[in-house]
Amino acid sequence: MAEKVDAVWAQWGAELRRIRSLAGKTQAQLARDAPLSRQQVSALEKGTRTPKREYAEELDRALATGGALTALWDEISDTKDVPDHLKSILKVERQAAEIREYQSVVVPGLLQTEDYARAILGPRYMRRTPEQLQQLVKARTSRLPAIVSSGPLLWFVVRSPVMRCPVGGDEILKRQLERIIDLSEKGEIEFQILPDSRTGAGFHPPFRVSTMPDGKTVGYAEHAMGGLTFDKMKRVAVLQAAFGALQADALSPDDSIAMIYKIKGGL
Repeated sequence: MAEKVDAVWAQWGAELRRIRSLAGKTQAQLARDAPLSRQQVSALEKGTRTPKREYAEELDRALATGGALTALWDEISDTKDVPDHLKSILKVERQAAEIREYQSVVVPGLLQTEDYARAILGPRYMRRTPEQLQQLVKARTSRLPAIVSSGPLLWFVVRSPVMRCPVGGDEILKRQLERIIDLSEKGEIEFQILPDSRTGAGFHPPFRVSTMPDGKTVGYAEHAMGGLTFDKMKRVAVLQAAFGALQADALSPDDSIAMIYKIKGGL
């Protein structure tokens, strides 16, 4: 019976094979230096065995890569359970100096609690096992702690009905509102609520503009099947102008948090 190949780890295995070949070593020679068995090296290169981080470290040492395999292992581990359409935006958000996001449908993914995220993701990924769904939830809710330590500006504008929609029930919404209050009062995010108005500006689809440390801007626009990431200046400028207009129409951060307290008190 043929061994099952993990397509994601096969990418790591292909890089291991490439580096080993450049070093002029056979699988048996590398196995002796690592130390691993030749069968283990073969399985790792084919992607039929999931590598442990310590394997990556030993192989880096044996091949004198300067930590290349371990760095790739870390990157794959961080994004393995993330849907493909999110992987590029994950890389952007971890490096961004500023992130400005508008949401008209749900609480922004970066701010979601586990229960709220599970209530959102469950109907979308109905064919996933409970374990797979939990991996998706963890992948989403672990993103904020991974980026907030570097101190980027995180600014969110959210349409007011989102704050009242009882996703998963009132208790889940209440805990979600408490999380937003906590993040705001700690100064980790700026949060504004966009009230309903006759202009219809709030019906703009969800989007994000990220500014990198070198000043480059990257746009991300959501659609029904995921999202699109782009960096063409003219296209990003459209989103920047839209965010500025939405921000101007929104309540101030202080008034927004006061509204959240009021909504929470009514649950």
